[in-house]
Amino acid sequence: MAFMANEGYEIDEEIMLDHAQAVLEYYAGDGWYRDGQCFEYYSCWAFNFYAPLWNRWYGYGHLPYVAKKFEENSNRLMESYADFFDYVGTQ
Repeated sequence: MAFMANEGYEIDEEIMLDHAQAVLEYYAGDGWYRDGQCFEYYSCWAFNFYAPLWNRWYGYGHLPYVAKKFEENSNRLMESYADFFDYVGTQ
């Protein structure tokens, strides 16, 4: 819907807000979102890749407080992402 709004089409803004709030409910902290009950590479990539697009196409202009949360969450991921991987060092 953000793409459609960005291209000048009418959208249901209540549904857009509902969907944005639903995405925020998946937030688990430290930049991570749950996709169901799990953490995995896809959910990390998808939530943090599409949120900036949504922010640019719709969020900053229509729902800036939601866009700010998506931005804060993505920034937090950049601080915590390396913790997802195990350290493999030489002995």
